[in-house]
Amino acid sequence: MDRLAQVLGVRRLLIKRDDRMGIGGGGNKVRKLEYLLAEAKASGATTVVTRGAVQSNHVRLTAACAARVGLPCEAVVHNPIGTDDEAYHHSGNPLLDSLFGATLHRTGSLEEADAAFIFVQAELMARGEQVYAIPMGGSVPMGAFGYYQCAQEILEQLGSVKREDVVVVVAAGTGGTQAGLVAGFLGTGVRVIGISVWLPKDEMAGTVADLATSVTKLAGAGATAPADDVMVLDEYIGPGYGYPTDEGVEAMRLVARSEGIVLDPVYTGKTMAGLIDLIKQKKFRDDDVPLFLHTGGSPGIFGYAKDISSRLGE
Repeated sequence: MDRLAQVLGVRRLLIKRDDRMGIGGGGNKVRKLEYLLAEAKASGATTVVTRGAVQSNHVRLTAACAARVGLPCEAVVHNPIGTDDEAYHHSGNPLLDSLFGATLHRTGSLEEADAAFIFVQAELMARGEQVYAIPMGGSVPMGAFGYYQCAQEILEQLGSVKREDVVVVVAAGTGGTQAGLVAGFLGTGVRVIGISVWLPKDEMAGTVADLATSVTKLAGAGATAPADDVMVLDEYIGPGYGYPTDEGVEAMRLVARSEGIVLDPVYTGKTMAGLIDLIKQKKFRDDDVPLFLHTGGSPGIFGYAKDISSRLGE
């Protein structure tokens, strides 16, 4: 991202475009679903059940990928920001969920969604369905393994860039993406910073470390990733998960107007805001090469049209 690097006053700034995956509008969950849905098919599943927020990118991509492999998809969605806004509930991701054929079960709080997720599975099984359940974000070892593979891909793509200079900055929601990267980069010198969009940093770091250790075992590597070695920052969450922040929307604006790349207000906008702040605070070494991993999410901006427009002054 040469133009953005110039604006921010850094020597070099790289981006990994996982928003450009060729199915369902793109995003990081495709790498996880490649393995999860293969497991679902191998197990003889007749339907997939998952969960997430109303504007969940994971639910959208699960619906799209399930359609691609011929499995019905049902999803329990909750309302983390307690809004009645029509755009939030019916445009962006939920509109695409319906387009991809998903059956949505709408709930209010996260606790209500917990109960509904179990109930929907039980109801389907009572009807004779073979259910394959995918938790929020697909953040289980098999799903996170997709980002172990992504780490290998990045290493191949770095070319002449020194691995020990690379600092990958990525959104940390349910932890699976960062965990896979941490596992894949163990022993290479590449560092990973997770920008939490949900949980406090200590809790997120523990989740990431546990998952990363499970992924290394799955990959046959056998190493462990202690929580003390996992870096997570939680200063950019704002009021909570799903709530846009001024800094996040400003990061969206800056990237859009310097690189023509679209970020979202829930994940990548906040993550880029974190990266920009780290640069401004001079937290990187002179030789460091920040690499922003774009996890997708652009359809979600339409669910936040009022919030984004008001912050842009339009």
